[in-house]
Amino acid sequence: MSEIGNFTQPDTAPAYFIDFLDFLDRYADVKNFRSEVAKRMKLVSGLKVLDLGCGIGGATFPLVDVTGPNGLVAGVDISSELIEVARRRAVGLPGIEFRVGDANAIPYPSGFFDVARTERVFLYLPDRLAAIREMKRVVKPGGQVWLMDTDVDCTAILLD
Repeated sequence: MSEIGNFTQPDTAPAYFIDFLDFLDRYADVKNFRSEVAKRMKLVSGLKVLDLGCGIGGATFPLVDVTGPNGLVAGVDISSELIEVARRRAVGLPGIEFRVGDANAIPYPSGFFDVARTERVFLYLPDRLAAIREMKRVVKPGGQVWLMDTDVDCTAILLD
């Protein structure tokens, strides 16, 4: 389990991370959490949604059910190995794509997305503020940025 601390470098042990993320994606509490967040995001058909730090796409795929073939759900992750798994799983599915990219240099133009989300990623980022700025950059004015993460040394407040 020592690999868990290397989420900033998942390609050093990709099989471990794929198994770990598959395990989390099957976990009922994770599924319920993601479902509740998706409801609060108020997604509709046709929206463009970014899933930053998507890993193998466990949280990305369910969003396509809402945004539909006329929308786009884009997963971005630093790991080429995890993105390759997500791409293989997405073959033939409309409205979804996966790209390798860094949280501080998201490979999309400014104002491209309606919504950006990230889950359990910020804990591992060396420059969290830069990543927030980058998420804001790729979201249209009036769009949404959702950060869901583990509370280690901070407190998160939801303003609803």
